[in-house]
Amino acid sequence: MISLTGAQIPLTGAQYDFSAGDYQATVTELGAGLRRLEHRGQPVIVGYEPDMLPPGAAGQLLCPWPNRVDGGHYAIDGTEYQLDLSEPANHNAIHGLTRWASWTPAGSAAPEWDEITLRLVLLGHQGYPFALELDASYRLDADRGLQVSISARNLGSVAAPYGTGSHPYLTTGAATADECDLSLPAGLWQPSGERGIPDGDPQDVTGTEFDSRVAVADEVLIGSIRLKHVAFLVLSDKQPPFDQSPPGEGGLIGLPVLLALQRFTWGADKKFEISPKSSNKTVSHTDLCFDGQHPVAQVQYGGRTLAFTLDTGATNTDLYPPFAETFPDLMSTAAKTDSYKMEGAGGAKTLNAAVLPSLPLRIGGFPVILKPAGILLEFTVENSKFFQGNLGIDLLQQAQKTTFDFRAMTLTLE
Repeated sequence: MISLTGAQIPLTGAQYDFSAGDYQATVTELGAGLRRLEHRGQPVIVGYEPDMLPPGAAGQLLCPWPNRVDGGHYAIDGTEYQLDLSEPANHNAIHGLTRWASWTPAGSAAPEWDEITLRLVLLGHQGYPFALELDASYRLDADRGLQVSISARNLGSVAAPYGTGSHPYLTTGAATADECDLSLPAGLWQPSGERGIPDGDPQDVTGTEFDSRVAVADEVLIGSIRLKHVAFLVLSDKQPPFDQSPPGEGGLIGLPVLLALQRFTWGADKKFEISPKSSNKTVSHTDLCFDGQHPVAQVQYGGRTLAFTLDTGATNTDLYPPFAETFPDLMSTAAKTDSYKMEGAGGAKTLNAAVLPSLPLRIGGFPVILKPAGILLEFTVENSKFFQGNLGIDLLQQAQKTTFDFRAMTLTLE
């Protein structure tokens, strides 16, 4: 093989930079891809360098079809076509035919761009004997950000199948998205098989890990406390724990609202009191802290103090795999099951677990009994790798009175 050297042209070809207000973007000659999008110097999408191929199809434009064609085979009007398999490991044709083509400007551009349109004439390919003229227009607006318009014109003599999609990866700037909340007003999700091909009919998201529907209340009144612009997850009346409430009356107060209330008490008399007066007597309590967005409480067992995440939306208290590693002797007496149910406001999951008939614990010196005690044998969320368990409402309700004080960062059970 002969090694060639020459002019330094980046792998993605010409770079088209444009800006408006606090927004800056770069589109590449290769595939008319969106390589960079920033706002006030911070990335909005996952970008890459000009001399790199787009990692994971980042920012690529997908024409004349997005996603996968099963086996590369399709039929239109009784005629069958076979595309080249561009995803050979899964025996699929993936993301169209234009990602690796050279797109050229459709018109002149002023030195200070806020818009660029790239054009490609797509001629016939194996399995796609059609011709299209494609325009990809990218425009930045100082107030609205990026606007993208894709158009196609059939240059051939017969009707052509056509679809398009875009493949950016939005970024929060964090190393991982584990601590981020997603709001997506979708009521259905589409299952797919191991090859990435849709499998069966769309399913209702209610009660599943895919439910990310959110509503915002302009104003919420709790006692004398008035809160503005409060976000709520919208969940089904049929899922725990709302299935135990009259229709339309179920709900949970989330952590952002609880933090706004600062100090509150609920009791066995079913009263919820905001900013109650402190008791004159000395009462043992447990200290609270935060790990990212998650409250953490101290729980005692066997003379040791353990760190549990705290979730008042969890129906049950669950023990995580690190608890099993800390107390291996308990595992020898626990019954193994593959049908342990973990329930909360986000729905229910069935998991592998070891179950003890009961386990005595103490929260700030107050005795509680976890009955039964489920010890998960698999990681569920990122916190299950590091904390001993998740403290739910079941143990908190064993006290006559439970007080949260986010000013003093304490939890008191009496």
